Amino acid sequence: METTQYLDIFIDESMEHLDVLYQQLLALEKDPKEKQIIEEIFRAAHTLKGMAATMEFDDLAGLTHKLENIFDGIRDDKIAVQPDMMDTLFHTVDHLNAMVEDIANGGDGKRDVTAVIDQLDRIEKGETDLQENNTSVESEKKDELSTLELDEFQLTILSESQERGFSNYEIEVRLREDCLLKGARVYMIFELIEKLGEVIHSNPSVNDLEEEKFDFTFTLMFVTKEDKEELQAKIMKVSEVEEVMITPFSVTDYKKSQDEKMDEKKEEKKSEATKVSKTKKSKIATKSGKATPTKTIRVNIERLDILMNLFEELVIDRGRLEQISSELNHYELHETVERMSRISSD
Repeated sequence: METTQYLDIFIDESMEHLDVLYQQLLALEKDPKEKQIIEEIFRAAHTLKGMAATMEFDDLAGLTHKLENIFDGIRDDKIAVQPDMMDTLFHTVDHLNAMVEDIANGGDGKRDVTAVIDQLDRIEKGETDLQENNTSVESEKKDELSTLELDEFQLTILSESQERGFSNYEIEVRLREDCLLKGARVYMIFELIEKLGEVIHSNPSVNDLEEEKFDFTFTLMFVTKEDKEELQAKIMKVSEVEEVMITPFSVTDYKKSQDEKMDEKKEEKKSEATKVSKTKKSKIATKSGKATPTKTIRVNIERLDILMNLFEELVIDRGRLEQISSELNHYELHETVERMSRISSD
């Protein structure tokens, strides 16, 4: 089935259903027993799954199907909504959103969602102790959000703050795409969180944020004693904020990650140097293969004149011989014809 012509419609409608999922999950967190909220989430997941399956985006359809099963169980009172499962549900929708964005950018929507599927399976089986797996989910989030480039001074501040009992968080804020005054919203968020802690770094820079030189998403490194959930809830209250993702930040893990990146860059440079060296050798070998030595023969002029005279005489004699041969052939042919005529007359 040819589905390319429906791609734009699919992306637009998928984004709408994802907005519903985000909004209703926030509502569900406040009122876990409200049946209308549960129905809204189930319908959005069910519709998104059907659309993805029709468009043959299997990873997107598979993960949405898992989410649909969870809320089907909640509808039938087979699964109870627990605070521990909310992070997993939000993280599932984050993955779905990333898949749709990948498709919108020309990708195939494929994504490694093994960890979150394992979490959803545990929820579907009725397991309530999700603390251990939530740690792995947070770790996965951290890997996804590690976009900040921190210097040694900032890392020192983060290390000392952690020793003094503060929490280091990487906060990603996404504004609504219809937000008209992005700079004003950023100012409101900064004004809010600076009462609760200290912003160590931002991406883009503070000046770029104030001048609205960013799309709709920005990331902050934040030090605070505030609880993560409360911090997230307070930021979400700012008008036109669509999503807030908060991840604990580990200086040790960050340094380890940076070291691994440096090692990878060194390997890449080494590999490039090897390729360049091989290319140069290949070019040199090619040039060597194509070069042919020039041969020079020295001949005495007098000898050359003698050779040329002999060659001319040889050509003349050859011409004479060819003429004599032609005349002999003609004479023999004439004699043969006459002989045949005499025989015929007798």
